[in-house]
Amino acid sequence: HAAPAVPHLAAALKDCGWQIQKAAAGALGALAEHAAPTVPDLAAALKDAHGSVQMAAASALGALGEHAAPAVPHLAAALKDCGWQIQKAAAGALGALAEHAAPTVPDLAAALKDGDYDVREA
Repeated sequence: HAAPAVPHLAAALKDCGWQIQKAAAGALGALAEHAAPTVPDLAAALKDAHGSVQMAAASALGALGEHAAPAVPHLAAALKDCGWQIQKAAAGALGALAEHAAPTVPDLAAALKDGDYDVREA
């Protein structure tokens, strides 16, 4: 029943309002595997100008599990973001991707040495 909403939510990721983008990313994460076709859109949202959109996109990718495997390089790049909240969301998403995130182990190990406790905790 969720499938018809997916293209509309993917389009909302490109809306000019960050609140709408954030809500769309959250909704896509809640749809789990039904939102798999939007992985490229969610990966692109990791580079949005608004941190809340980036965090919501990272969380959504984590919720998609193995379906988000193509976004692993984008999540690894987000680990190097200057905002600790974005780093934490990216680390959490990579953790949810388990073996699909194996190539990012060095990046995750580096995050364990981050100066921010929240990043290390993720």
